Amino acid sequence: MTEQNGDRVLWRGEPDRYFFIERSDWLIALIGVVWIAVNVWFIVDYLNERTFLSAVRFEWRVVSLVIGIGVTLGHPLVRGVSLLSTRYTITERQVIVAIGGRRPQVCAMTFDLLLPPVVRRHGDDVGSVAFGEFPRPWDTVAAAVGRRPVTSMIVLRYVGPVDEILALITSARDRAWAVAG
Repeated sequence: MTEQNGDRVLWRGEPDRYFFIERSDWLIALIGVVWIAVNVWFIVDYLNERTFLSAVRFEWRVVSLVIGIGVTLGHPLVRGVSLLSTRYTITERQVIVAIGGRRPQVCAMTFDLLLPPVVRRHGDDVGSVAFGEFPRPWDTVAAAVGRRPVTSMIVLRYVGPVDEILALITSARDRAWAVAG
């Protein structure tokens, strides 16, 4: 990890390692299931030679089905796989999120630049901590093109014990603001 010189580490951790679907995924999942069902119906209809909407070629129906499956499962699957190699570090001055193995993608932000932490509890003393607000699904694209502040994209997902981690973040953030202010 890339802690600054003299920056004492307060906590290191990683998310729980299990596949999950977050609240933000339910609408896409619902639309995706309907999309998949309609395309499966079209393919079965074509294979049974009933010729409903026969103007649409079989290949395009299969392509549409594959796209529907990709859109429905893609985001939760990518998030789940990336969580397997995610590491978090909280120091006296910053929060560090590292994703990846040998050459991780590292995002570090000092506490004086972060908004107040918010928590989403998941049960069993496990929760996710964001700063300001939890990012919405479309925020990832918006941040990539510079439309949202990067601070809202820092999320410690599925960490525990969440109350202790929140207390660490709050006290470190308060000290950082006292020094900066």
